[in-house]
This record gives sequence, structure tokens and C-alpha cells, in this order.
Amino acid sequence: MKKCTVCGKDYIENPMLEVLPVSLKERLRYISDCDCEHELYKKEHEEKIKQQILENEKQSRINKVKKYKDISVQDKKFFESTFENTEESNYTKYCEKYANAFIVKENAPGIIFYGKVGTGKTHLAAWISNRIMDNGKTVLTLNMSRYLGRLRKDWSEAEEDILKHVESVDLLVIDDFGVENMTP
Repeated sequence: MKKCTVCGKDYIENPMLEVLPVSLKERLRYISDCDCEHELYKKEHEEKIKQQILENEKQSRINKVKKYKDISVQDKKFFESTFENTEESNYTKYCEKYANAFIVKENAPGIIFYGKVGTGKTHLAAWISNRIMDNGKTVLTLNMSRYLGRLRKDWSEAEEDILKHVESVDLLVIDDFGVENMTP
């Protein structure tokens, strides 16, 4: 006699056997006398739904990260900058630590890099940004001189569009702040 695969209880003869079509009678002659298999199916179904929700949320985060990456005003070469493909230094160690902390904190503090042109500030910001984006957080990178140039072209529409994105991003990177040419 067949037994429940979960609790081991014997199956019982199906009380509806007489009304079943001949093609099903043999297959459904005995049925479970417990709810174990039904509960197991229910749990498996609930788990599949949870997995689908998680997958949908993951895809949504990927799409959101891509959207912000696409509207960022940054040289494309910096999208390939990672901690793994750079020489280790005290600066990169600090930035990697900052990026990892930012990923797990709800309201992480900001960070400012300053120094002369060509000292690697943009690379440091790119390394942080890419690590954060790789972990599902949104980053918007603005090169201040390019941003101001865009605003000069079409002030109201561009400003409103950019500020809308700035309000909802996880991390805002403003590059070359203070080196922009303020004359039109």
C-alpha cells in the first residue's frame, strides 16, 4: 500500500472511486489520509512565488541602476574602473572600505575628494560608484562643468530633470566641482 511521503501514514481507498472515469480509477484508487503532501505542495508553491518576487525586485534594481548609469554625465572609461583592476594604496583601501560600508548602511555619510587636477579623484569616485552599483545601489555622476553647460542650453527643463534624479539616487557624485568655467 502507498504511504504519505512526508509522515508515512497509509493511504486510504478513495471514497469517490465509483464516480471517477475508468481512466482515472486505477491512478486514484488510493488517496492520502493526511494534509502533509498538500501542505508540502503549498509551501513549495509559496517558495516559488517568493523567488519570483525576489527575481523581479532584483531585475528592477538592475534596471534602475542602469537608468542612472545611462544618464550620468561621466566619461565612459570610468565605468570600467574597479578596485580589482587598480594598484592598491592607502587611498584605494579607504575608498573600498567606504564603498562596502555604504552598501550596507541606510544613511551613509558623504565623502569629499579634493586636490589638484590629475591626482586620481575621479578614479577614486568611479571605483566607489562602480562597487556600489554592482551591489544594486543607484549612483548618479555629474561632471559639474558638463552639468552647468547642459543647464545653460536649456535651463528649466534640464535642471528639473536632473534635480528629479538627484532626489531619488542612493549616491550622488559631483566631479570637477570648483574647476568649472562660470562664464557663458
